[in-house]
Amino acid sequence: MKLLRISISTLAAAIAAAIAVPAAQAGTYDVLACDAAPGAANNSWTFETNSSTYVASSAACPSTSNRSGLLVTDKLGTGGPSASAAVFGQWIVRAPGGTTISRIRVRRYLNMDGGTGWRLYGRQADGTTITGETCTVQAGQDDCTVGGFGSAVLDRALNTTSVAYGFDCPTTGSGCNTGAMIHAASAAIYSANVTINDPTSPAIGAPTGDLVRASGFHKGTESVTFNGTDALGISARRLYVDGSLVASDAPTCNFTQLVPCSNPGTPVSLSADLNALADGSHTVQVAVVDAASNETRSAATSIVVDHTAPDVPQTLQAAARATTDAAFTASWTVPAGQVAPISAAHWRLCPDAGPCQTGTTPGSTVSGTLPAYGQYTLFVSLEDAAGNRGAETTLPLAYSAPAPPTPTATPTPPVATPTPTPPVATPTPVPSATPTPRANPRLKVTTATLKRSTRTVSAAGTTAAPVTGTVRIKLTYRVGRKARTKTLSASLKRGRYTARTRLSSTDARRATKLSVAVKYTGNSNYSGASTRRTVKVRR
Repeated sequence: MKLLRISISTLAAAIAAAIAVPAAQAGTYDVLACDAAPGAANNSWTFETNSSTYVASSAACPSTSNRSGLLVTDKLGTGGPSASAAVFGQWIVRAPGGTTISRIRVRRYLNMDGGTGWRLYGRQADGTTITGETCTVQAGQDDCTVGGFGSAVLDRALNTTSVAYGFDCPTTGSGCNTGAMIHAASAAIYSANVTINDPTSPAIGAPTGDLVRASGFHKGTESVTFNGTDALGISARRLYVDGSLVASDAPTCNFTQLVPCSNPGTPVSLSADLNALADGSHTVQVAVVDAASNETRSAATSIVVDHTAPDVPQTLQAAARATTDAAFTASWTVPAGQVAPISAAHWRLCPDAGPCQTGTTPGSTVSGTLPAYGQYTLFVSLEDAAGNRGAETTLPLAYSAPAPPTPTATPTPPVATPTPTPPVATPTPVPSATPTPRANPRLKVTTATLKRSTRTVSAAGTTAAPVTGTVRIKLTYRVGRKARTKTLSASLKRGRYTARTRLSSTDARRATKLSVAVKYTGNSNYSGASTRRTVKVRR
C-alpha cells in the first residue's frame, strides 16, 4: 500500500494539524470463518431462507463430514413435488458498507439428487454464479457434486458486495421435490477466508501535547495525544519522528468479524525520547490505521530539539584595574554553534573563605565591588533558551591594601647658645614590605572526551608555566536517573596535565550529561583555581 505524504510549514501548523494525509490506495483485510478461524468461530456468514417448511440449516464448526460446517439442506420427510418456485436457502456473507469482496478462499460442498428440480449455486451479489460453483445431474447419473469434505480450497478473485452458497427452486417449472430419506439438495461451507477491499482511509483528530508544540525548544521525553475513527474501526495508532516509527498503540481486533475493530473511546498518548535525536529541526507526525491497513497521518509539525548545554564562556577576562581598587568589571564572549540562543549568564563571586555572592545577567559583562581585602574567584556559566546550563569557567581577582605613605623628616630647631649646634637629622622610617599577590595559574581544560568503544574518559589541560603540583579531576555523569562520580588526580608537568579512567560497559554505553571539574589548590607563587568542561562523546 502506497501512502501520500504531505509536509506543511510551521507557519500553518496550528491550522493544518487537523488535516489528514490519507492513503493513496485501498487496503484489504481477511475475514475468517469456521475451520479457517481461531476456535472454528463463525461471526460473518448468516443463514437466509424464505421457507422454513422446506429448508433446514445447521452450524457445526469445526467440520467433520460432508454435511457439517455451515450447512443448508432441504427438509426431509415431506417427499413429492412440494416446494414451490422461488424457495431458497443459503449461507451468505456481505461486505460492510463502502467495501467490496475482492477474493474468496473456500472449502465447500454442493450436492443434488437427480430429478428433484433444485438449482445449486455459489452466487455473487448481482445474481451471477461464480464460475464452476454449480452442477446439473448428467444423463445416467443419480446426483451431482461440487467440492466435498476432503476437497481442495477454491481460490477465486471477485469484485462483489456479497457471496452466497446454497440452492433455490427456479421460478419456471412445477416446483422442487424434497427428500423423504435422502436430501434432495445440500450446500455446506467448511472453511472460508473472505478478503474485504476498503478504499476509505480513517479520519484523524488534531494532535495535542508538548511534542507538537511548534514554538520554543524541545528536550527530554515529550508526549502527544490524539485519536481517530473509521467505519471498520482502528487497528493501530502511531507516532513518527522524521518519518520513522518511534511508538505505537494497537487496539484489539477480531478478524472473524466483518467489522473487525472498534473506534477507541479514549485518545492515546504516545511519547518520544528526544535525547536520542541530534540537536536541530525535526518533524513529528501521528497516524491512525484501520482494519484494512489504510493509514492516515497528520500534517507534519516542525520542532527544534536542543538538549546540549552551552560550552563555557570564552575569553573570560577582567578590565584593567589596580589591585587596590575594589571595583571590577569582567567580560566574556559567547561560544559559537548554539542551537538555542544564550538567554542568561550565571555568576558567583567567592572569597578564599566565606560565603559567595551570586547573580544573573542577560549580557556578557558583570560589574561589582570586592567587599574586603583578599583573593577572590569569579565563576561564570551560560544558560540557553532551552534551559540547558553549561559548566563554569573561572577568573581570579585580588584586592590589596594600599602601601602606607613615606613619612617626611622633621629638622631639629637650633639651640640659642653662643656656639650654635648643628641640627641632628631624624632617620627616615622604612615601610614594611607588602606581600606580592600570587599569580593566576590560568588553569584550562583543553579536551574532555568519552570514547564509548573503549569505555575511556580522557581529560587534558594546561596551566601557566612553570606551575607545578597536582590537579584533582572530578568526573560527573548520569546513567538513567542515577548520578555517578569519579575522582582522579594528575601531576602538572611543564604546565600540562593528563588523566584517564575507564567506565563499566553499562556506564560507557548509557552515560549522559558528562562533565569534568578540575581544581588546582595553588602554591606560594600561584593562586588556587578551578574550571569545568562538558565531556564530548565519541563512538
